[in-house]
Amino acid sequence: FGPPSRPVSPPQAAVPPGSSGRILSWGQSLLLTAALVVTGTLSVAMMPQRMMADSKHLPALESLIPHRFGDWRHDDLTDKLLIKPRMKAAPDPHDQALARTYVNGQGERVMLFVSYGSNQLGHEFQEHRPEFCYRAAGFTLLETGDARLSLSAQDLKVRQLLAQQNERLEAITYWMTIGDLPTLPGVPRKIQQLRHGLRGEIPDGMLVRVSSLKMASTDAFALQARFIADLQRAVPDGLGFRPVPAAPAD
Repeated sequence: FGPPSRPVSPPQAAVPPGSSGRILSWGQSLLLTAALVVTGTLSVAMMPQRMMADSKHLPALESLIPHRFGDWRHDDLTDKLLIKPRMKAAPDPHDQALARTYVNGQGERVMLFVSYGSNQLGHEFQEHRPEFCYRAAGFTLLETGDARLSLSAQDLKVRQLLAQQNERLEAITYWMTIGDLPTLPGVPRKIQQLRHGLRGEIPDGMLVRVSSLKMASTDAFALQARFIADLQRAVPDGLGFRPVPAAPAD
Protein backbone atom coordinates (compact mmCIF):
# COMPACT_ATOMS: atom_id res chain seq x y z
CA PHE A 1 0.00 0.00 0.00
CA GLY A 2 1.19 3.50 -0.74
CA PRO A 3 1.30 6.49 1.60
CA PRO A 4 -2.05 7.75 2.83
CA SER A 5 -3.68 10.22 0.47
CA ARG A 6 -4.00 13.86 1.53
CA PRO A 7 -7.44 15.42 1.77
CA VAL A 8 -8.28 17.48 -1.30
CA SER A 9 -8.81 21.22 -0.53
CA PRO A 10 -11.78 22.98 -2.15
CA PRO A 11 -10.82 25.24 -5.13
CA GLN A 12 -9.91 28.81 -4.17
CA ALA A 13 -11.36 31.84 -5.96
CA ALA A 14 -8.87 33.64 -8.16
CA VAL A 15 -7.49 36.83 -6.59
CA PRO A 16 -6.96 39.75 -8.97
CA PRO A 17 -3.30 40.76 -9.32
CA GLY A 18 -2.31 43.54 -6.92
CA SER A 19 -5.23 42.96 -4.55
CA SER A 20 -4.83 42.08 -0.90
CA GLY A 21 -7.14 39.13 -1.22
CA ARG A 22 -9.52 40.51 1.43
CA ILE A 23 -13.23 40.11 0.83
CA LEU A 24 -15.44 43.01 1.90
CA SER A 25 -18.01 42.29 4.53
CA TRP A 26 -21.68 43.05 3.96
CA GLY A 27 -21.36 46.22 6.04
CA GLN A 28 -18.29 47.42 4.17
CA SER A 29 -20.01 46.81 0.83
CA LEU A 30 -23.00 48.81 2.00
CA LEU A 31 -20.78 51.72 3.06
CA LEU A 32 -18.92 51.66 -0.26
CA THR A 33 -22.20 51.66 -2.21
CA ALA A 34 -23.54 54.56 -0.14
CA ALA A 35 -20.33 56.54 -0.74
CA LEU A 36 -20.61 56.03 -4.50
CA VAL A 37 -24.26 57.13 -4.49
CA VAL A 38 -23.44 60.26 -2.46
CA THR A 39 -20.53 61.11 -4.78
CA GLY A 40 -22.73 60.77 -7.85
CA THR A 41 -25.50 62.85 -6.27
CA LEU A 42 -23.08 65.62 -5.32
CA SER A 43 -21.62 65.62 -8.83
CA VAL A 44 -25.07 66.16 -10.31
CA ALA A 45 -25.98 68.76 -7.69
CA MET A 46 -22.78 70.72 -8.35
CA MET A 47 -23.36 70.86 -12.10
CA PRO A 48 -24.38 74.36 -13.24
CA GLN A 49 -28.14 74.54 -13.64
CA ARG A 50 -29.04 78.25 -13.98
CA MET A 51 -28.76 79.71 -17.47
CA MET A 52 -27.82 83.39 -17.58
CA ALA A 53 -29.69 83.73 -20.88
CA ASP A 54 -33.03 83.03 -19.14
CA SER A 55 -32.77 86.20 -17.03
CA LYS A 56 -30.76 88.42 -19.34
CA HIS A 57 -33.44 89.33 -21.91
CA LEU A 58 -30.87 90.21 -24.55
CA PRO A 59 -32.49 92.12 -27.42
CA ALA A 60 -32.17 90.79 -30.93
CA LEU A 61 -28.76 91.56 -32.41
CA GLU A 62 -30.53 93.23 -35.34
CA SER A 63 -31.93 95.86 -32.96
CA LEU A 64 -28.98 95.94 -30.53
CA ILE A 65 -26.52 97.04 -33.22
CA PRO A 66 -27.70 100.09 -35.19
CA HIS A 67 -27.55 100.31 -38.96
CA ARG A 68 -25.96 103.77 -38.65
CA PHE A 69 -23.52 105.10 -36.06
CA GLY A 70 -20.70 107.61 -36.18
CA ASP A 71 -19.53 107.93 -39.77
CA TRP A 72 -20.68 104.39 -40.60
CA ARG A 73 -23.76 103.06 -42.34
CA HIS A 74 -24.85 99.53 -43.18
CA ASP A 75 -24.14 98.71 -46.83
CA ASP A 76 -26.34 95.67 -47.40
CA LEU A 77 -25.28 95.38 -51.05
CA THR A 78 -21.83 94.14 -49.98
CA ASP A 79 -22.89 91.84 -47.11
CA LYS A 80 -22.11 88.89 -49.40
CA LEU A 81 -18.38 89.61 -48.94
CA LEU A 82 -18.54 88.25 -45.38
CA ILE A 83 -17.00 84.91 -44.47
CA LYS A 84 -19.61 83.12 -42.35
CA PRO A 85 -19.07 80.02 -40.22
CA ARG A 86 -21.29 77.00 -40.65
CA MET A 87 -24.15 77.23 -38.18
CA LYS A 88 -25.51 74.32 -36.15
CA ALA A 89 -28.37 72.42 -37.78
CA ALA A 90 -30.56 72.86 -34.70
CA PRO A 91 -29.38 75.95 -32.77
CA ASP A 92 -30.73 76.88 -29.36
CA PRO A 93 -33.67 79.31 -29.70
CA HIS A 94 -31.66 81.90 -27.76
CA ASP A 95 -28.76 81.76 -30.22
CA GLN A 96 -28.34 84.50 -32.80
CA ALA A 97 -25.95 85.68 -35.49
CA LEU A 98 -25.56 88.97 -37.33
CA ALA A 99 -23.47 89.72 -40.42
CA ARG A 100 -23.18 93.21 -41.93
CA THR A 101 -20.85 95.33 -44.01
CA TYR A 102 -20.44 99.01 -43.05
CA VAL A 103 -19.03 101.84 -45.14
CA ASN A 104 -17.87 105.28 -44.01
CA GLY A 105 -17.82 108.66 -45.73
CA GLN A 106 -14.45 107.90 -47.35
CA GLY A 107 -15.77 104.71 -48.94
CA GLU A 108 -13.82 102.45 -46.56
CA ARG A 109 -15.59 99.18 -45.77
CA VAL A 110 -15.53 97.06 -42.63
CA MET A 111 -17.29 93.73 -42.15
CA LEU A 112 -18.92 92.87 -38.81
CA PHE A 113 -19.93 89.40 -37.68
CA VAL A 114 -21.46 88.78 -34.22
CA SER A 115 -22.51 85.39 -32.90
CA TYR A 116 -24.38 84.93 -29.60
CA GLY A 117 -24.67 81.60 -27.77
CA SER A 118 -26.70 80.90 -24.64
CA ASN A 119 -24.45 78.07 -23.38
CA GLN A 120 -20.75 78.85 -23.20
CA LEU A 121 -19.41 76.28 -20.72
CA GLY A 122 -17.57 74.32 -23.41
CA HIS A 123 -16.21 74.84 -26.93
CA GLU A 124 -19.44 75.99 -28.54
CA PHE A 125 -17.80 78.80 -30.56
CA GLN A 126 -14.89 76.70 -31.79
CA GLU A 127 -16.13 76.60 -35.39
CA HIS A 128 -16.88 80.36 -35.30
CA ARG A 129 -13.34 81.39 -34.45
CA PRO A 130 -11.55 82.90 -37.48
CA GLU A 131 -8.64 80.51 -37.04
CA PHE A 132 -11.05 77.71 -37.98
CA CYS A 133 -13.78 79.20 -40.16
CA TYR A 134 -11.35 81.03 -42.49
CA ARG A 135 -9.33 77.86 -43.00
CA ALA A 136 -12.58 76.01 -43.69
CA ALA A 137 -13.36 78.64 -46.35
CA GLY A 138 -10.02 77.98 -48.08
CA PHE A 139 -7.92 80.79 -46.56
CA THR A 140 -4.33 80.51 -45.38
CA LEU A 141 -3.45 82.24 -42.11
CA LEU A 142 -0.35 84.38 -42.59
CA GLU A 143 -0.13 86.17 -39.24
CA THR A 144 -1.73 85.98 -35.81
CA GLY A 145 -1.19 87.89 -32.58
CA ASP A 146 -2.88 89.68 -29.70
CA ALA A 147 -3.26 93.45 -29.26
CA ARG A 148 -4.92 95.96 -26.93
CA LEU A 149 -7.28 98.63 -28.21
CA SER A 150 -7.50 101.78 -26.10
CA LEU A 151 -11.21 102.63 -26.00
CA SER A 152 -13.04 105.34 -24.08
CA ALA A 153 -13.73 103.22 -20.99
CA GLN A 154 -11.38 100.23 -21.28
CA ASP A 155 -8.41 98.58 -22.88
CA LEU A 156 -9.94 95.81 -24.98
CA LYS A 157 -7.71 92.81 -25.61
CA VAL A 158 -8.26 91.41 -29.09
CA ARG A 159 -6.78 88.83 -31.42
CA GLN A 160 -5.68 89.92 -34.88
CA LEU A 161 -5.06 87.74 -37.92
CA LEU A 162 -4.11 88.15 -41.55
CA ALA A 163 -5.64 85.63 -43.95
CA GLN A 164 -5.25 85.14 -47.70
CA GLN A 165 -7.17 83.34 -50.40
CA ASN A 166 -5.75 83.81 -53.89
CA GLU A 167 -5.65 87.62 -54.38
CA ARG A 168 -7.90 88.38 -51.41
CA LEU A 169 -5.98 89.55 -48.33
CA GLU A 170 -8.17 90.08 -45.26
CA ALA A 171 -7.26 91.54 -41.87
CA ILE A 172 -9.32 90.27 -38.92
CA THR A 173 -9.79 91.53 -35.37
CA TYR A 174 -11.93 89.58 -32.92
CA TRP A 175 -12.72 88.96 -29.26
CA MET A 176 -15.13 86.81 -27.27
CA THR A 177 -17.26 87.31 -24.17
CA ILE A 178 -18.26 85.08 -21.28
CA GLY A 179 -21.26 86.64 -19.61
CA ASP A 180 -20.68 90.37 -19.99
CA LEU A 181 -16.88 90.29 -19.83
CA PRO A 182 -14.56 90.30 -22.85
CA THR A 183 -12.00 87.54 -23.15
CA LEU A 184 -9.91 85.56 -25.64
CA PRO A 185 -9.70 81.80 -26.30
CA GLY A 186 -7.52 79.74 -24.01
CA VAL A 187 -6.79 80.10 -20.30
CA PRO A 188 -8.56 83.49 -19.76
CA ARG A 189 -11.81 82.10 -21.18
CA LYS A 190 -11.50 78.87 -19.18
CA ILE A 191 -11.04 80.83 -15.94
CA GLN A 192 -14.20 82.85 -16.59
CA GLN A 193 -16.13 79.68 -17.46
CA LEU A 194 -14.95 78.09 -14.19
CA ARG A 195 -16.01 81.11 -12.13
CA HIS A 196 -19.54 80.93 -13.52
CA GLY A 197 -19.65 77.16 -13.12
CA LEU A 198 -18.72 77.38 -9.43
CA ARG A 199 -21.63 79.78 -8.94
CA GLY A 200 -23.98 77.28 -10.56
CA GLU A 201 -24.38 79.40 -13.69
CA ILE A 202 -24.30 78.44 -17.35
CA PRO A 203 -22.90 81.62 -18.94
CA ASP A 204 -23.86 83.00 -22.30
CA GLY A 205 -21.36 84.67 -24.59
CA MET A 206 -20.50 86.23 -27.90
CA LEU A 207 -17.89 86.22 -30.60
CA VAL A 208 -17.38 89.63 -32.21
CA ARG A 209 -15.38 89.74 -35.43
CA VAL A 210 -14.39 92.84 -37.40
CA SER A 211 -12.56 92.44 -40.70
CA SER A 212 -11.64 94.34 -43.84
CA LEU A 213 -9.85 93.75 -47.09
CA LYS A 214 -6.26 94.88 -46.77
CA MET A 215 -5.29 97.49 -49.34
CA ALA A 216 -1.80 98.86 -49.87
CA SER A 217 -2.96 102.42 -49.17
CA THR A 218 -4.68 101.73 -45.81
CA ASP A 219 -3.77 100.30 -42.43
CA ALA A 220 -6.55 97.75 -42.05
CA PHE A 221 -6.09 97.21 -38.31
CA ALA A 222 -6.09 100.97 -37.62
CA LEU A 223 -9.32 101.28 -39.64
CA GLN A 224 -10.87 98.46 -37.61
CA ALA A 225 -9.78 100.10 -34.34
CA ARG A 226 -11.63 103.29 -35.33
CA PHE A 227 -14.70 101.27 -36.26
CA ILE A 228 -14.63 99.41 -32.91
CA ALA A 229 -14.29 102.70 -31.00
CA ASP A 230 -17.37 104.05 -32.80
CA LEU A 231 -19.20 100.77 -32.21
CA GLN A 232 -18.51 101.03 -28.47
CA ARG A 233 -20.18 104.45 -28.36
CA ALA A 234 -23.18 103.04 -30.25
CA VAL A 235 -23.51 99.87 -28.10
CA PRO A 236 -22.07 100.96 -24.73
CA ASP A 237 -23.48 98.08 -22.68
CA GLY A 238 -23.09 95.10 -25.00
CA LEU A 239 -20.53 93.09 -26.98
CA GLY A 240 -18.18 93.10 -23.97
CA PHE A 241 -17.93 96.90 -23.92
CA ARG A 242 -17.94 98.92 -20.71
CA PRO A 243 -20.28 101.92 -20.66
CA VAL A 244 -18.61 105.11 -21.85
CA PRO A 245 -18.46 107.67 -19.00
CA ALA A 246 -20.86 110.57 -19.44
CA ALA A 247 -19.32 113.90 -20.35
CA PRO A 248 -19.12 116.26 -17.35
CA ALA A 249 -21.85 118.88 -17.22
CA ASP A 250 -20.85 122.46 -18.03
